[in-house]
Amino acid sequence: MVAAAAALIVIASAAAAQTPSRRQRAAVASVSLGYVGAALLGAHIAIRDSLPEAPFGMRSHRSVRSEFLAGTGTALSPGLSMLVAQGVATALLAGPSSTARGASTALAIGGVLYGVGQLGEPITWRVWRHRRATPASWQASVAANVMLPTALTILSVQARR
Repeated sequence: MVAAAAALIVIASAAAAQTPSRRQRAAVASVSLGYVGAALLGAHIAIRDSLPEAPFGMRSHRSVRSEFLAGTGTALSPGLSMLVAQGVATALLAGPSSTARGASTALAIGGVLYGVGQLGEPITWRVWRHRRATPASWQASVAANVMLPTALTILSVQARR
């Protein structure tokens, strides 16, 4: 995860310092807010169905609700504090070009970390292996939690160029 984030920073900083266009800012903001919505829905599903986080086999012994509200998240969403930070970074896209570039960098890194985090969850692989045996809500949440962070990363890096 750290290596991927570092590589993304290097790629993003190597780009010429240009102002992200209005269209680029709008695209990044739309995907970012879409991910926040999908993650909040994922948190609701995880709390309802008691799906605790277990990235790469590491599991907290707190309740799913506690992990979402004050921890690192659930099996289908990052923690609330991370989503709030993403919301702030998304709002900063509307600022001056240097601020928007920094916000784009933060969102690109967040996209990488969110995607890797979801891929590290055992529920992701269970959903992909046993599609007929898993609820459609889990499938939709996993799909959104892989595709939207990927799109967020790509659009955020492009906005920095």
